[in-house]
Amino acid sequence: MTHNRPMYRISVWLFLLLTLSLSACGGGGSSSSSSSSGSVIADDSPTSARLRVVVPEAIATADNVIQSQLYVSVTLNGTALGDFAAEAGDTSVFSRDGVSLQGDAVNTFVIVWYEKYDGRELALGKVSASQFVAMGETPVTVDGGSFNKAYDADNDGFYNLDERTGGTDPFVSPDSTAGGNPSLIIKAWIPSGPYTATPTLKWKWGGKGGEIEQPSNTGAGPYFQVNIPNRSVGDSGGIELRLMVGGQQVADTVTGSKKLTHSGGNVAEFTANDFKLKEIKLSVAASLPDRDYRDPVRVRALIGDSEGGELELDSGNRYSTTLGKQSTGKKQLTLEIRRANDDLLWASAQKEVYVKVGPNSLSFAEADFDFSYDEDGDGMANINDPSPLVAGEPEPDLVIEAVESVSYDPVESEGRAPSGISTPNRIENVMIGADVYEEVFDSFDLWGAVHDGEYLYVRVSSADTQPWSDSGDDIWHDDAIEIYWDGNNSKGNTYDGVDDARIIIPAEDRSSGQARAMMGANSFTTEVPDGFWWFSKCSKDSDFGTWTCDYWVTIPLKAAGITVGKPFGFDVHIHDDDDGGKRDSKRGWYHPASSGKDIDYTPVNPSYMGTLVLE
Repeated sequence: MTHNRPMYRISVWLFLLLTLSLSACGGGGSSSSSSSSGSVIADDSPTSARLRVVVPEAIATADNVIQSQLYVSVTLNGTALGDFAAEAGDTSVFSRDGVSLQGDAVNTFVIVWYEKYDGRELALGKVSASQFVAMGETPVTVDGGSFNKAYDADNDGFYNLDERTGGTDPFVSPDSTAGGNPSLIIKAWIPSGPYTATPTLKWKWGGKGGEIEQPSNTGAGPYFQVNIPNRSVGDSGGIELRLMVGGQQVADTVTGSKKLTHSGGNVAEFTANDFKLKEIKLSVAASLPDRDYRDPVRVRALIGDSEGGELELDSGNRYSTTLGKQSTGKKQLTLEIRRANDDLLWASAQKEVYVKVGPNSLSFAEADFDFSYDEDGDGMANINDPSPLVAGEPEPDLVIEAVESVSYDPVESEGRAPSGISTPNRIENVMIGADVYEEVFDSFDLWGAVHDGEYLYVRVSSADTQPWSDSGDDIWHDDAIEIYWDGNNSKGNTYDGVDDARIIIPAEDRSSGQARAMMGANSFTTEVPDGFWWFSKCSKDSDFGTWTCDYWVTIPLKAAGITVGKPFGFDVHIHDDDDGGKRDSKRGWYHPASSGKDIDYTPVNPSYMGTLVLE
């Protein structure tokens, strides 16, 4: 078989495409028989077609292969069709007219590619494909198949296509002739691990290198073997192996005694003991819980009972480090958040990690940390305690004045506050929506309170462009206030179900019958307790066109768990809706202001309340 028609080298698909252009249809009956798998093995309605075969990319792009010396042999449904010639005007396609295929049936193709090399036929690869061919359809494209290059003319362990690509003689085994180019077989049994990912092995020899495939797992550890393409005797330097896991080098070996010293075949064997494991490292990352720590913090890691290392702040509130010199096995890793100036422990988190050979990493999230540490034993966690090193009740942020009696009816008095209540405390910490908050109203967001030993009377005054009330039961999206309290000032990181609560009151006029109030989520009760009373009223200034909303809330001390003379948690927040729909901003009296992102901790964490005492 000889075909010397010219053909130019091209780049084509990764897989074989067989294009069948139907030029005529043969007549006959329509009966056919099928195998149990559904493949048609006989059909009396063949179709005469032009069979076209495209050069596989593995051959079309191979170095040193003479593209003009290619030809193809095709077997169709078990019958050899012989050789195909390149199609005129398109050297990427080999074709033949009048090929008889099974119509309305699956046709199977086996295509073997040959190169005319050194006066002989050299098989380079084979493609197998199956395609359903429908009667009367043109063109028909065969888009399946797999390429197999397993042809080795000289039985030296190197495929013909690889030898042609590498420029060696595919008909002559280098180890069979004196003075020929020597080859090398590397066999390696690597350390047994365990590994964090499937290990790979790289070789380097005489300035050349590559990766070794892992065909099996035998012996002490995974077993690797590779036949390195032929080299000259001058490439006889020491063999180096590098063990890689997850893109990281974890072990290596430089073995000067294992060299290529003659022109025959060479086998270099490495055992697990030939490899030197590098330092095993553990990468640790933690996103610190979103808290107001009040003081600078440091984060450190401990492995078991020994110090692991300090974590560095890399972005936002994320800390990370790499802890080296780890042995394999199960480890208990502890992260600690401490106050930088005196090492006071704010919080800690613990996780178990099984350290393996390769990249090891462990991440901590906010939910992993425990903030219950109480250095002075006063029942208040360090992170929440204004004086965490001194036992006893903390100094209050405000002392609420006592009055002998308060008697008034805000409805009848058109919303005027009872005598003695002033509003000196500014609600100015913008927590949500700092970019849209209108600071011109800042000085008008105020609150104040008095008590008579039985009730706490709170007044809140807020200025606004216009009050909105269009969010149904989601009243926190309207103009509204929230009042928080923690009766016994325990200020845990979560609501205790005893006396921690918040009440939400919208900017609505009680006299219209629309006024509502609801207890916020996590409160110790879902219903507003008996004895609470509230009122809200908004009025517009005719000169400036702005609104002022006033709120009065009467809190029964016993129901709230508040004791005269004892500290309790307290805060006031204002919801602001400027244009209907969802709220635009939120601000608080004690809760810290945002710094670049919206924050709102008090609804889930009572420790963000201030501290009041009733005189």
